[in-house]
Amino acid sequence: MMKAPKVRHRRITQNPDNIEVIIQEIIEVRDKIAKYTTIFKHFRQDAKREPHE
Repeated sequence: MMKAPKVRHRRITQNPDNIEVIIQEIIEVRDKIAKYTTIFKHFRQDAKREPHE
């Protein structure tokens, strides 16, 4: 039986008591998601317009 690989977040596991670091990382991830969401919204708006010729 194979063991599942351990997946851990390096910075959080090194210092699990540092809540500020964890919050900062959550904010960074949220900002990345927001950026990609904005890009996809633009694609959807382009699709709603007249087809390009």
